[in-house]
Amino acid sequence: MDPTLRDDIRSRLQRYDRAVQAAGDPLKDRSSFGRYRAGDPYFEQYALRVAFDIAAASGAAVPEEFRKEYDKITRELASPACGGSRAYREELCRDLHAYVEVYRTVLCCQELGMGDVRTQTGPLFRAEIGILLAELAGEFPLADLAREVQYLDAALAAIHEAGPARTAGDLLDAGVPDPVSGSRILQRKKGQAGAR
Repeated sequence: MDPTLRDDIRSRLQRYDRAVQAAGDPLKDRSSFGRYRAGDPYFEQYALRVAFDIAAASGAAVPEEFRKEYDKITRELASPACGGSRAYREELCRDLHAYVEVYRTVLCCQELGMGDVRTQTGPLFRAEIGILLAELAGEFPLADLAREVQYLDAALAAIHEAGPARTAGDLLDAGVPDPVSGSRILQRKKGQAGAR
């Protein structure tokens, strides 16, 4: 196995273990957007699975010691004292709903020209929503929430396709005056406005 990939997997295993230990520690103050989040062990677990898949795709065998360590940590995460309790799973679901609400809000702000989803939420935020949707599938009624995320993704794609949001002084289409400020305005195709 490539030494860089080996070190990456070892590092991810350590982060996964720390996240699981923090999840099981009742003294850690978890919050949806704080230092300790209920989803952290799952975010680390899914990233580690991707690293395993990359190793397999490159033809490298993941060392047995890494697999055993991964299995041990995963069993600990699934235990009732940690992520396997009903209360913990409900906390994950509440966080998921909060993340989708933030995604919707930031997307609306982006459409109004007040920032970008990636810079305001972080580059992995949308992936974290997907991880929680996958992790909680079948445990909670999430079909409507998953459909809303698809609509938000489509709205984000439409916003990116339409180009940057309008700002005062844009000279994008000659001869199309803005009746309010006198500057030029961005012409959008019908149906591309709105996050929902």
